[in-house]
Amino acid sequence: HNKYFAKLVLRLFRPVPLCNYCGCLGSQFLGGDELECCHGCHAVYYCCYDHKQKDWRKHNDDCEPWTLTGMLK
Repeated sequence: HNKYFAKLVLRLFRPVPLCNYCGCLGSQFLGGDELECCHGCHAVYYCCYDHKQKDWRKHNDDCEPWTLTGMLK
């Protein structure tokens, strides 16, 4: 759970989310859509569906729904 906790801390203290695949800001500052978070863990973001799919194999190992009881185990 240490990797997940580290990502959660980064998410909470990073003022601007970045795409987990390419590192871009998306188009949120140009009046476009905001980055979409992973629906499984809500700890990482993606600028587009294509990047979400491309990153899934790598992210799948760390993707766990966050719960307080899960962090206490």
